[in-house]
Amino acid sequence: MPEPVANQSSAAVPPATGVEKSTIDLAPPVAEQAAPAVTLPVSTPQPVPTLYESVKHQQEAPVAQRRVLAEDLQWNLSPVKKLSDLCINVLVSRFEAPLVPDEEYWQRKSVVTFKLCNVRDHGGSWKRLFFESNVQKILEDFVPQYGGEQEMDLMTQLDLGAPYINKLQVRQLRPTDYDARKTEKEGGTGAGSLHGRSSHKFTSGNGDGVHPDHLNLGMVFSKLKNLEELDICYSVRDCGIEFQWEYFGMTMNDCVYLSDVLKSNRVLRSLTVAASGIDDDRCHLIANALMENRTLKNLDLSHNLIGDAGARAIATVFTNPSSPLTHITLANNKIGQTGGTFLATALLRNPKLVQLSLRMNFLGDKGGSAIFTALRENTTLQQLDLSCNQLGPTTVAAMCTTLKLNTRVPASLDMSCNKLGHGDVAKDLLRSTTVEAGKPQGPPKLAAVEDGREASEDAAGKAIFDAVSQNKYLTHLDLRMTGVSQEFQQAIQGIVNENKSGL
Repeated sequence: MPEPVANQSSAAVPPATGVEKSTIDLAPPVAEQAAPAVTLPVSTPQPVPTLYESVKHQQEAPVAQRRVLAEDLQWNLSPVKKLSDLCINVLVSRFEAPLVPDEEYWQRKSVVTFKLCNVRDHGGSWKRLFFESNVQKILEDFVPQYGGEQEMDLMTQLDLGAPYINKLQVRQLRPTDYDARKTEKEGGTGAGSLHGRSSHKFTSGNGDGVHPDHLNLGMVFSKLKNLEELDICYSVRDCGIEFQWEYFGMTMNDCVYLSDVLKSNRVLRSLTVAASGIDDDRCHLIANALMENRTLKNLDLSHNLIGDAGARAIATVFTNPSSPLTHITLANNKIGQTGGTFLATALLRNPKLVQLSLRMNFLGDKGGSAIFTALRENTTLQQLDLSCNQLGPTTVAAMCTTLKLNTRVPASLDMSCNKLGHGDVAKDLLRSTTVEAGKPQGPPKLAAVEDGREASEDAAGKAIFDAVSQNKYLTHLDLRMTGVSQEFQQAIQGIVNENKSGL
């Protein structure tokens, strides 16, 4: 029998040398392990972050750490300014080259846009001319509509032109619902209702019809902070066959709007409201507002319906010591002898009035003589216009007495279109006129005539000639269409020209 083969694992164990085993190790032998291999670290390629991801990471990092308090209502992340805006600001702040003048542009723009362009009426500035003419056109075409968008457009245009507008001349103001009524008539639906004024008037609280209102001037003045001169007319131009009486005239509401402006405005220096149907009641409202105004110097209420009561209200204004009025024009109204007396009394106490125009009224001899009597104590009035006032010989006598005082008041006098050379009083003037030695005698052939029409003409002419020859300060005297003969007019004008050249 073959001998059993020993375990290979035990056979592989080398025999012990020098020491004998006392026991037999039954554990399996451990195989000899080889030296561990060196493993090199292998790096996995990572994607390179883009610029966007880097910026996003930087922005999200503080956001993740930020704690927003809901009760902090004042917290707000201020937006970052655009780079384009920053560049523009830097360029503007460091721009040293001279700017190109823009007057040539505004000149071309104005000539193309408007038919009449007189730059002298706008301070010599084409830019002013364009903006003032543009706003004028907008106001003239504006139709007030409650709740309409046209009002917002008007405010926008006023904001744009406000820095350059110093003077406005508005030749028409359209009433409320003007376009609606015009369209109604063109369509034929309201032809029968357009005959009466009351058909298109609003109804007030007491049931009475009132005219439709126009543009609220307070809204305009709230934007135009530099407006110094305003010439406005409450009427409609070129209405054609759509003519209606309610298109013309200032309503009481319009007058209240204007009065509120005069009370609060501190810039306006000249106001003209002509041909607007201003009667005594409306004149009272304007006069009360002028009592609180401290800047208005020129007031023109020509071609209205102002009577004696309105003249009294105006007289009260310029007797106020704090009133700055220096020029007043009340031409073509209904002021009679009583109103002229009120104005004459006011002249006695007014220390500022320089120019007064009362032409085309009804002062009569009584009113005219009262004014000339008041001028004997007035020291400021330089220009007086009493043309076309039904003046007569009584006024001539008062005028001659005033001129003989040889004062500086008045320097300019308009007496045209009055019957100064007619009436029995003219003959009395001729008899009472005495000529001192060494003074101009006037045309001798006319001075000797004492009968008929020529006597009356020569009487007034001789009296005026004698008075003017004693005055060295009168530089303008208009005697056209007064009944004074042509010869005396030429002689008087010669003395006036000498006075003018001597000053």
